[in-house]
Amino acid sequence: MEKPSLLRSDRREPIQVGFRSVCALCCTDFKPREKLKLLLDPAKQDDVLNQRYPGSVQRWAPVDKYICMEFRQMHAYGTHVVEAATMHAECYDYVSKYSTSEVLWLATAWRLPWVAAPTMRLESTDAVLPSRQVLKNLNLDITNISQPEIVIAIKEYCPDSLIWKHAEFDHKVKSIIASAAVFPKQSMPLKEVLYWKRGEQPSKVQIPLKTFVRFTMDHDGILEIERMVDLPAFRSASSTSCMYSFVDEKDADIKKHGDWTLTFEAGLARLKLPPLAPLPCIWDTAAPLNSPMLPLTKHQPGLHTTIDLRKARGLSFVIGKHGVCGLHVHTSAEPDAPELWASEESILVTEYMPLPEGEEILGFELRTPSGVASQGPLGALFMGYLFFRLKLAGTIAIGLQRMHRVNCQALVAPSPPSKLVVVSDSSMHFEADLARMVAIHSYPVGHLEARPYRSYNLYPESHALPENVSPTTYSRASLKEVVRAQVFLQGESRSCAGVLFTYKNGAQRAIGQCRIGLDRSHIYEHPKQMGLTLDMEISLDRPPGMLVMFDGRDCSHDGPLHVTNPDGSRWTQCPMSGDLICWAEPEVSFFMPSKLRAPQ
Repeated sequence: MEKPSLLRSDRREPIQVGFRSVCALCCTDFKPREKLKLLLDPAKQDDVLNQRYPGSVQRWAPVDKYICMEFRQMHAYGTHVVEAATMHAECYDYVSKYSTSEVLWLATAWRLPWVAAPTMRLESTDAVLPSRQVLKNLNLDITNISQPEIVIAIKEYCPDSLIWKHAEFDHKVKSIIASAAVFPKQSMPLKEVLYWKRGEQPSKVQIPLKTFVRFTMDHDGILEIERMVDLPAFRSASSTSCMYSFVDEKDADIKKHGDWTLTFEAGLARLKLPPLAPLPCIWDTAAPLNSPMLPLTKHQPGLHTTIDLRKARGLSFVIGKHGVCGLHVHTSAEPDAPELWASEESILVTEYMPLPEGEEILGFELRTPSGVASQGPLGALFMGYLFFRLKLAGTIAIGLQRMHRVNCQALVAPSPPSKLVVVSDSSMHFEADLARMVAIHSYPVGHLEARPYRSYNLYPESHALPENVSPTTYSRASLKEVVRAQVFLQGESRSCAGVLFTYKNGAQRAIGQCRIGLDRSHIYEHPKQMGLTLDMEISLDRPPGMLVMFDGRDCSHDGPLHVTNPDGSRWTQCPMSGDLICWAEPEVSFFMPSKLRAPQ
């Protein structure tokens, strides 16, 4: 990601501006050396930065909410980092004549499956949400307005928009207006709908029954509505093209708020929820998981993502100051961490759990402070800690280091997991732009009589550093029988961010931050000794780090040895025995061999 500097008159230090390689208006890629504009919160300030696209910017996803997204300002050791909306110069010339949110995509109001629902993580490259102020200016109400009316109003309001040049957009306009003549607008309560599929008329229930209703959704909103007596069995096969939501009409929380209303028009459907009604959950599987690990699933809005651990080559957890807030699954098809993380290194910590060939997850636990265990799984992960028991590598702990020191109870999976179900709520943005991970549970769940909580009195030894406002993680790995050490570097510096060890038995353990595919690394084969020293090339905008190196020569001493090189640098040399401990914060990691520890 490029970060050009913009020096404002009211600040001494420059603002670092991160920009995208996709135009926020027309959603097309910038060409190398093409002129573009960076808009920095135009609603509040007039800063516009001209820049020529260098062609080397890491690809970000297109803007998926507002044409000019609200910028956020992050404070990383005194440096201001601003994310800007990016446009072609000609696109900017047009929108500068109007409000930057006044150019709307046609189907925005109807692409949302329902009103006041949780944000769905359905990938969308051809739509942005409309500005409510613009809709108000046009006298449009997205809860009542029809699609043809939106088409006509927007086209009359901005007839010269570059958006109308898109062939796909022009096709969508014509098809929706044509469909409106075939499928006139009609509304009916959800309880009266038996079946509906996009492009068809709804069929009605002859005898009303309290049953389950399943919504199937794709990139264009609701695709299908089905009524079924019982939910299908959970098969754990996740979909990459559709999402599913389930409504139990027998649920007391559903009935007490009144009828849910469906509106059909132009072959499309939209669901309107009554005020204060519980928000539906969204799954990537065609049936929800009924698990004692998460008994409150039905009352927990958000996206439920199913992860197949049998295909995983590793799991990268994103840690913020409130706990785990993101998860990436490394597979053969997607071996690298998301590029988005490269821009968030100043506020997040990444913990990597490798799953090499031959490794197997034998157990999974959620640990939570005893004081919040009564809140159930929702409270569990808000301040929780994750434990994975691996066949080759032993126990791996994921989460903030302060969780090592509290009395905990454990939510234990009664059988080895083959799947993980992660619940994220994109309306909760505690860290960066990541959807807040609010729960995680496993499948298969074993016998349903398993008690979710039990006391846990064996805590990992952490001897944590003093608390601070930054997220801090604690990890350790054995130095015995290491056949390979991969040292990951911190950004553009020489400092070590993390180390990935490979052992004689095929196991792997990672300490610190190992951002696979994002950070530079050095590989040491069959190391015999290790050296550590402070990084003396310290820049003013980041804290001091450490240099970690490995040597293939046999170690001639049994314990730590302090040496001074001819250049004056002081190194600590250690044999490959004991453990290596790491405390990791954003942009800095601190390492210590266990044999250097003072007696407790």
